[in-house]
Amino acid sequence: MKIDPGELDQRVKHKRWSNTPDGAGGQTRTLETLNTYLAKVRPITENKHVNAQAMYMFIFRWRTTFMDADVLEWRGINYNIRFLNDRGSRSSYITINAERGVAA
Repeated sequence: MKIDPGELDQRVKHKRWSNTPDGAGGQTRTLETLNTYLAKVRPITENKHVNAQAMYMFIFRWRTTFMDADVLEWRGINYNIRFLNDRGSRSSYITINAERGVAA
């Protein structure tokens, strides 16, 4: 896939679920922001209804930090990662399919 680096024009937050102590001996599951990256974002499927399910493709510069259970935040909406297309360290980019409107 040929990508022009100038197409990476959307700020996307990379988040991960973590357990934090709640002070009463238990734990609370929270989303922690790990970093913000520039990405190219394109819809794969689209639904015009607010908060409806939709699949998007996010293209980032290649990095090893993404995991299947992570979450991407774009324009204030969380997207659950569904597929990491990691072509290896020789590739310049990583493609991630993520879904909006569903529980993690």
